Amino acid sequence: MERTGGEGTPSFRNRGLEAHPPHSKNQTGYQKRLNTSMPRKRYGLKIALGFGIFFLTCYLLFSLHAHLTLKHELELAKKEGLWTTLDEVANRPAPPAASNAALIYTPLYASFHDAVPLGSEMDKALEPGGEPAFLATYTRAEPYLREFERAAAMPDCQFQRNWRAGAAVLFPEYAQMKSVFKLVCFRATLMSRQGRPTEGLDLIRRFAPIARHAGSDPVLIGELVEIAMDAIAFRAIQTILGAHGLEPKVLEGARAALAALGPAPDSLTPLKGECAMGASELDDSSFRKMLVQNGWLEALGYIPAARDVWAADHIRDVCATYTAIRDTGPHAGATLARLKKIEAHRSDFIAAFDPEGSSWYRAAARDAAHRAALATLIAGLETWRKSGSCPAKLPTTQPPNFDPLTDAPLK
Repeated sequence: MERTGGEGTPSFRNRGLEAHPPHSKNQTGYQKRLNTSMPRKRYGLKIALGFGIFFLTCYLLFSLHAHLTLKHELELAKKEGLWTTLDEVANRPAPPAASNAALIYTPLYASFHDAVPLGSEMDKALEPGGEPAFLATYTRAEPYLREFERAAAMPDCQFQRNWRAGAAVLFPEYAQMKSVFKLVCFRATLMSRQGRPTEGLDLIRRFAPIARHAGSDPVLIGELVEIAMDAIAFRAIQTILGAHGLEPKVLEGARAALAALGPAPDSLTPLKGECAMGASELDDSSFRKMLVQNGWLEALGYIPAARDVWAADHIRDVCATYTAIRDTGPHAGATLARLKKIEAHRSDFIAAFDPEGSSWYRAAARDAAHRAALATLIAGLETWRKSGSCPAKLPTTQPPNFDPLTDAPLK
């Protein structure tokens, strides 16, 4: 039974409600907070939702802009003749098997490495007392050298690599090809010391195409290996000329050895491969982490739109470099000036992605300069041999030999 306090007296159950109506001044603190906090929560949710929609819209617009920019740069690169996909690199026409030296190099490099481990005897070959150890190594290598010589005589070289692997593609033959060529050039220098300069130059001539074969891959590392091997040959030829340059048939042998190296390294074809390889490598998180040491760049690499921006920057940079080299031709001085301007406008990511910049092209320019200087040296020694006296000035060659860094004739 409900107790009341008499007529008109509220019950215990309703007494508190009537004493403290919902909006009276005597509301408890909890009720006040309850009445005022609910609207704020709804207002904060709306603000958060608005910010979310705003940032999502910004990202979608940024993503669309990055995608369209990348598409535009890809179209421009294709117009210039650059490759933009790894399939284009992988689907190059293969030469006939009978003329493809790579089919010999690939199985040979591993067996040569295991049978003829090259150590300090290579570096000490030309030092006093180093010849016996070197000759012993050379004797062990001769069966394999005959196979390398057979490969060098072939006109073509195209390695069958897994180009679609992008950053994971391997180039295992380069080290052994360079070691073999160094072995041969050291042997030629020792032959010259033994009074057999023409034999030494002929040995260089027979193996010289290996350098050009190393540079046949459409990537910059192949060109750099070729340049390094050219430098080994230049040094050996120049050493032999310094000791025997006026003797019969030596100049003819030197000219033949220099010609066997082939033309100066091609810098355009490697850029085609680098255009496609670089864009694909950006999708490899391990590659990005290896190259980009800057923390915020590494973090941005997980955003697809950011990778599109970087890929567009990379393709634009390669395309500008490609056209600069193509348009200036053999004039390395003019090319380097254009490349310097391109580097000045590089984005932060490209500077981190390719910190060496145009150093590879400076190496190619030095290669061309060494070729011109060596050809001029041969012409000067020929003039000396014919006249019987040292020429007062360098002879004019046909065609003229220009210093590619200054575009001026060597004189």
